[in-house]
Amino acid sequence: MINKQQAEQSRLLLIDFIEVLKKKYSFDEKQVNVCGFSQGAIMDYGMGLTRPDKVKGIALLSGRLMDEIKPLVRPAAELKDLRVFMSHGTNDAMLGIHYAREGKTYLESVGVHPHYNEYPEGHIISSEMLNDLVKWLSAE
Repeated sequence: MINKQQAEQSRLLLIDFIEVLKKKYSFDEKQVNVCGFSQGAIMDYGMGLTRPDKVKGIALLSGRLMDEIKPLVRPAAELKDLRVFMSHGTNDAMLGIHYAREGKTYLESVGVHPHYNEYPEGHIISSEMLNDLVKWLSAE
């Protein structure tokens, strides 16, 4: 069961956390990539699509896009520079592969073109997924 209020509070906390780090360490938001697995990926979707001004990119590992975020998603013009990495196991019994495929379709519908990969894995971060993520981060 999803606690919508808690999810929204967490999304706002993540945005605030980036701001605190920015002030403490003096960096530009466009240097920030956030990466999350499962629930973390769910949070990254919400933060990245609603506040693309706060990050350079989001990495979504075996997550899903909550329908509650869609009304908050920024216009395509604001999302055009958002980098997105997506990976998901085709054998994921926790969050089925359909969530990744639906998320990819949605992202494309709002003008975001993710770097998308499927792997013959379950609900894990495999070494192949991690290697692909590192390559994506290095290609900035």
